[in-house]
Amino acid sequence: MGIKTILFTDVPTKSSDESPIDFCAFGLLKSTLSERRSTTICSLWKSVLEERDKIPHPMLQKAKLSWKLRYRKIVKSKGYQSEHIKHEKFM
Repeated sequence: MGIKTILFTDVPTKSSDESPIDFCAFGLLKSTLSERRSTTICSLWKSVLEERDKIPHPMLQKAKLSWKLRYRKIVKSKGYQSEHIKHEKFM
């Protein structure tokens, strides 16, 4: 058993799956904001803040805690989006 590690040089620096914000929050915001019609920058910003505040904290926490699994998927997919890889259990 033991602890498996990913070498720093093997971790991609840019991937939409890497950051919990990119992985979780931006997708949720894009989805909800597409249903709202803002006509000014100020109303768009107000909508962003309102929708951001509606995101459940436990959902963001879960995304944050799953970063190791996402990193492993990124490495396995050689930097491509990991959503195309079937879920596997990494130990």
